[in-house]
Amino acid sequence: MIDIEEEVKNRTLIAPMGGCYIAKLYGCGKKHHFCRNGEIFGKALCKAKEHFGHDIIHLSSDIYVEVEAMGLYDWSCISEGYGKMDEDFDLDSLTIDLDGGRIPEYRKAIEYCNSKNNTAFVSVSAPFTLAAILRGIDRFMIDLIKNEKFAKDLIKKTTEISKIVIEDINEIAHPFVVDAVSSSSLISPEFYRKFAFKPIKKVMKACDFPILHMCGDINPILDDVKKTGTKIISFDDNLDISKAFEAFKDLIVFGNIDPSMMYYSKVDKVEMEVKKCMEAKGGDFILSTGCSLPVGAPKKNLEALVHYGGCYDV
Repeated sequence: MIDIEEEVKNRTLIAPMGGCYIAKLYGCGKKHHFCRNGEIFGKALCKAKEHFGHDIIHLSSDIYVEVEAMGLYDWSCISEGYGKMDEDFDLDSLTIDLDGGRIPEYRKAIEYCNSKNNTAFVSVSAPFTLAAILRGIDRFMIDLIKNEKFAKDLIKKTTEISKIVIEDINEIAHPFVVDAVSSSSLISPEFYRKFAFKPIKKVMKACDFPILHMCGDINPILDDVKKTGTKIISFDDNLDISKAFEAFKDLIVFGNIDPSMMYYSKVDKVEMEVKKCMEAKGGDFILSTGCSLPVGAPKKNLEALVHYGGCYDV
């Protein structure tokens, strides 16, 4: 396994996001539902790493792994119950079964990756994001304004659950905490500080090696994000990479190639974007995509990302 903090001082690491993309590319197709079979999932991820030559495996599939293990929604994510948590729901009854849902299969996949001496980042939902998934994002946004007590009580409970999952993963991999809905694309900086900031700080403390990914626009909350306690900050492509190195001088910067570009563009465009990132490098860096690679992106584009990431490393 890689000593990340030491290795990034010597070279840029490469860790493309996209467990589903890579798994489907390497034999974990529809009949296996990507991660319903942990051994197959792990083998696919390791086979992909051997082919592409990246440094770190990103193990993820979707944002419903925790809620399935909480016994609330079917793994297919299209259950009629999704997002139907009412205000009178007994929040004290919320718990998570670490032997339930797909969590045991995730564990098998991690253990397989470890058996091949790989380093794995494993996605975990942040408290604010998990609360939004449970309630339904649209209703949760309204709660922040009209039902503040319920929202805060729900976030308090999801903070506990996120910590349970993180503490379980700590033993075998690096938790990759994903806050998908707390950026300024959805809530104001004031609401971020009021509802999301303290919970994410708490779960960062629970991580042996804290890693935070945020979807959307974090430009208005850069100062807040760097105070979360994370050591690695992963972010979307709408934050200029040069600005990120200035804002996060003491952190490992992770990102931020546009995933949609990886789907629609040709290799020469991938090379140009990788070169842009590498020329902007102003500190410890892990080259990746700004979010998950879309299923169906050309294989040659990921090959190009990894290849040119090495060629242009400075």
